[in-house]
Amino acid sequence: MGRIKDYFQEQGLAASDLPLALVLHELISVCFAAAVWSACYKLQPAALVGGPLARALPAAARARTGAAYAAALGVAEQQVARQAWLRRLPAVRDAQPKRLVLSLAESLVVRGGLKPATFVGKLWLSYKGVLMLKHRRLTAV
Repeated sequence: MGRIKDYFQEQGLAASDLPLALVLHELISVCFAAAVWSACYKLQPAALVGGPLARALPAAARARTGAAYAAALGVAEQQVARQAWLRRLPAVRDAQPKRLVLSLAESLVVRGGLKPATFVGKLWLSYKGVLMLKHRRLTAV
């Protein structure tokens, strides 16, 4: 345990920096999730990939037009439409509930695929953020 503590101290971090690092990590995660969801809402990757895939694979076309898909999408769309707090957010107020549901699913797939890189990236950004805030705190005194 002493080697790990020594390593972090050499990097400019202490155990007291852990709460700030966790908060920064979560803020970065929420911002990234919102950005990917927003990008998926605008770009509609399922339509970009799903259209050619449905033409190439008949099973893919049936999956998007099946009764189970339509029922699940209908239930999800109703759930989104009932969420009054969503209508208070300016960025989502005029959004189509169906597109919100589909883009959320798309964003979960995209973020899942990027997770190995984004996890490391969020740790690095948290580390740099803690160091930056510590430096600002020290220079402000």
